[in-house]
Formats: sequence, structure tokens, C-alpha cells
Amino acid sequence: AKFYVIETDNESPRTSGFINATSALKDYHSEYHYIFSKLYKFKSQETLKTDDHFLAANLSRKLLEAFLSFKFPKSRGNFAELLNHAFKACYKSDDERKEKIYKFVNQYSHYGLIETNEEIAESTIGESSSIISDVFDLIKKLDEEHFNEMSHVVT
Repeated sequence: AKFYVIETDNESPRTSGFINATSALKDYHSEYHYIFSKLYKFKSQETLKTDDHFLAANLSRKLLEAFLSFKFPKSRGNFAELLNHAFKACYKSDDERKEKIYKFVNQYSHYGLIETNEEIAESTIGESSSIISDVFDLIKKLDEEHFNEMSHVVT
């Protein structure tokens, strides 16, 4: 089978045509698989470029929202509550790790402005790979079979 997308332009008169689909559309069964794959690649990097850091925060939030909403459907729509359920299920007490994840995914994906203080931004950027690992550890603790199968699919 071949996959195509319709590409259009904004010229006048407007034109469109078929082009080969990108690998993002061909290689992944869902947005969830794509996000898991991108974050899995980021996890192995010691530090991320600034652009990748902000992307990783957004992708981490989307991955956690999708996974935790499935795992804890009664709390769907309340990210803080979803994260609380997850941490209660996995750790007796690890508020520091939870706060790091929560701050990372909120400050760099849902915050009103991007932090411009170089020192703060660089220290958080330096922790991005560690936080991504924490996100994956949480998913693995909640559903190891799912995590292992997803890791296999994306490698």
C-alpha cells in the first residue's frame, strides 16, 4: 500500500496535489505511538537542544494525559489529580519527583510565557532527559507490559 497526503498552498488561485505521506503518518498507528517514540528518543540524550526541550515538555504532558486518562478514567480532565493517582499507586512518597514532572509539563507546555531567565531555563533544560526518564518510569510502574511492548514497537 502507498500513503499520500494532499498538499495545498495559499496562493491565488489555490492549488493542491498528492504527495507521498511522511514517515510520521506511515510508521505510527496513532498519535500516542508517535509521541511515545519521540520521547523515547529524547530520553537517551544527555541534554536536549532548547527547541527539543520545549517540545519534550509538551509531548510529556500529552503522553501522560493520554496514558493516565486511560488508566484512571474517573479523573479524566484533571491532570493534577491524574498525576496524584499515579504517584499514590507507584510510590509511598515521592513528592519531589511528582513536582518536577508537574512543573516541567506545565511550565513549558501550558504556562503563559516561556521562562527567559537563562539560569532557570538552563537548569530545567539540563534536567529534561532525567524528567523524561521519570515519566517513562511512572508509566512502567503502572503498566510494565504496556511499557515494554511500546518500547519494543518504537525501537
